[in-house]
Amino acid sequence: MPRVSFGNHASIITLYKLGMSQRKISLCVGISKSTVQRTIKRYSTCSIIQDKPKSGRPKKLSKRNERNIVYRSKMDPSKTANQIRSDLNLSLSVSVDTIKRCLRSNNLHGRIMMNVELCYFQMLEDMLEDQKNVEMRKNIHQKL
Repeated sequence: MPRVSFGNHASIITLYKLGMSQRKISLCVGISKSTVQRTIKRYSTCSIIQDKPKSGRPKKLSKRNERNIVYRSKMDPSKTANQIRSDLNLSLSVSVDTIKRCLRSNNLHGRIMMNVELCYFQMLEDMLEDQKNVEMRKNIHQKL
């Protein structure tokens, strides 16, 4: 759920001061009625319109660093997260897990690309060997 902008909070308070009902405010602004109620309650108790600062550790990678990681991964899909990390040359140290988390959040999973042609040819060879084995067994059974 996206956060409500400061402008929407201000418009909720303005419409409330003009005497509009909470239901009409929610329809007018396009925000749920519970959000309108919470905004009005916060304003009436604390006289605060803005959201309180959120707790939690700040992200280690900036948006630019994340874009760089995704770009490097897409340019060479066979690179592992460890190789991408060593290519970055960031001023701060970043763990391999952070790189993997960044890639996963951008829908890039499993960074070792399988060579599809080799896999396909290996599968065909296995099938041919199985056929040869079946034919050899038939020949052996016929001789017996």
